[in-house]
Amino acid sequence: MAAPSTAAASPLSPSSPTLPDRSSLALPISTTDIKPSNFLTNATRQVKITDFRVSEILAQTMEPCNSLGTIAYMSPNWINKDLKKGVYDGFSGDIWSFGLSMLEFLLGRFPFKEQLGWQGGDWASLASLMCAICYSNPSEVPPTALSEFRSFIACCLQKEPHHRLTAP
Repeated sequence: MAAPSTAAASPLSPSSPTLPDRSSLALPISTTDIKPSNFLTNATRQVKITDFRVSEILAQTMEPCNSLGTIAYMSPNWINKDLKKGVYDGFSGDIWSFGLSMLEFLLGRFPFKEQLGWQGGDWASLASLMCAICYSNPSEVPPTALSEFRSFIACCLQKEPHHRLTAP
């Protein structure tokens, strides 16, 4: 999939995708599978997040089942049980996935590519992918990007979920 132009991908542009305002929802919804292939852009450059077939309606005391999402875009606290501290907040996971997707749109490649090694189009292993997400940092936002965008990505890609941005 070709990466869209940086203008369409920027979370700071008027046509950028946004996570729904949770206060406007009857029930809290976490998509649990935000990734670049789930973004659609129309002719007027409006961007929508799609593929809610894996969406999970979360009760305050429920944890989504362990098979949700795409591993490459899962947050460190979803993969690493120690970061969960017994509770998984799908919303903070969506923030991580959204930030990682926006960074991928800007870079034109998966942000953990260098940390994993690319072997004939396949990741070295699932274990190395999960270790890269949990214990290394994704590629940095280029210095040519807007400082607001760099700050936004940094706030989305915090390893500790309570340090990430939150959705309203």
